[in-house]
Amino acid sequence: MKLLRKIMVLILVFAMISALFAACGDTAENAGIDTARETEDIFAADDSGTSYSDAIAAVDYGGYEFHMATNGLSDEYFSALDFEEITGEGLNDAIYERNRRVEHKFNIKLSCINESAADKLKSSVVSGTNEVDFVYVLCEEVMPLIAGGYLLPITDLGSINMSNPYWDKGAQETLMIEGKMYHGYLDISFDHYESIAALFYSGALITDFSLEDPYELYRNKQWTMDKMLEMMRAVSADLNNDGKHTVKDDRLGFVGREFQYLPMLYSSDVSLVDLIKENGTYKFKFNLIDERLVTVGTKINEMLNDNTLSVLARDDATRIMFKEGRALFYSRLLGDFRNLRDKEDDYGIISYPPYDYTSDKQYVYVQNPFTVVVPVNTKDIDRTGTIIESLAADTYDNVLEVYFERTVIGKGARDQNSAAMLRDMKDRRVYDLSYCFGLTGSAVSAYNTALKSGTYASMADRTGKSFDKIAENNIKKVLEGFDY
Repeated sequence: MKLLRKIMVLILVFAMISALFAACGDTAENAGIDTARETEDIFAADDSGTSYSDAIAAVDYGGYEFHMATNGLSDEYFSALDFEEITGEGLNDAIYERNRRVEHKFNIKLSCINESAADKLKSSVVSGTNEVDFVYVLCEEVMPLIAGGYLLPITDLGSINMSNPYWDKGAQETLMIEGKMYHGYLDISFDHYESIAALFYSGALITDFSLEDPYELYRNKQWTMDKMLEMMRAVSADLNNDGKHTVKDDRLGFVGREFQYLPMLYSSDVSLVDLIKENGTYKFKFNLIDERLVTVGTKINEMLNDNTLSVLARDDATRIMFKEGRALFYSRLLGDFRNLRDKEDDYGIISYPPYDYTSDKQYVYVQNPFTVVVPVNTKDIDRTGTIIESLAADTYDNVLEVYFERTVIGKGARDQNSAAMLRDMKDRRVYDLSYCFGLTGSAVSAYNTALKSGTYASMADRTGKSFDKIAENNIKKVLEGFDY
């Protein structure tokens, strides 16, 4: 691989020198050198020849067996960390080959357990047997691990560089406290992409009802909640005239999951919970009576809880309805593209709309994804950091294009607008602090009730003390682990 890269670099240098000499008699205006790409593609190969993998020096770890763990694998999402052999499945094989390259480079043996990752980590810490070096756990599993004293802040690892592009910047903005964070989202496996809350839309219904293209609306900053609601109303119909709107017989504007009514909060730059620092003290702030949150929540309720327009469910019936062309918008996690491959007519992918564009930030909500954590008794932080960094760097260099371009876009999104939308969504991801720090039982539950009933002030009064108590205890546990 290194020899091939060197040859390619020499060819590129020769071509550049040749072009330079050919252009010597031309002006700068007509020299014929165009360095701009025809289309922006953040997943294309780096034109500079940069290899993040090669930038990490090889170390001989003497055959060390490096243990990874994740929860049981599923057909619904991709969280696999390794495979036993080459099978001909492009993404699986790319991960297999990545792992073998890292093994060879560092003289290690990678092993993976695909069950009960959090329990494996706890057992490793309690027994002191170093059963796992890092694990993938669901975001909502992290706070109990922090409270139990099981985790080392991932920022304490040696040899990691979170400025590199394979570390999710949105997670750092969300989770970093005093320069430290317990868990990180990085390109080793792909559930932090799979768990993006996305809208699939019916190309056939867009055409049949002469509706505007959602992607073009987004590009022109006209893709708003009001615009989406207008489109939903245009297509919804009681097809059998029985006075009801049902998944079985009728046509609806929106079907699928509501994701605790969070995606359109974040697309509107509204947070359910913020982490603030007052008088030198950190605290979680519950924004339930924030004026903009109430405004956005009221509009969400109008869109998603009107049963003449929407049906909220996470079952196969709504997916079938969308496949049959009887739903304009279908709300699921991005990973559900696997279940839409047999849809006969065209569909697209769009992010949830904002309330308006008064803010420059239209975040893309990620629902409870798997994240990387490491045990508190990690014996060699430099070794663990180096291997994690190397797995992610190799993924970025050699696997990410296979995942996005060939797996998601190639098999799921049937037009270039959706492909561009997915690339754009990747860079706007955000993570809800309620899930990250064990506050869903108080914050999310109160928000859901308030949104459906319009009782924001009374729910804030009813749940405020409970939220404050839990939040105070949780931030205390977080900071203790940071030695703050």
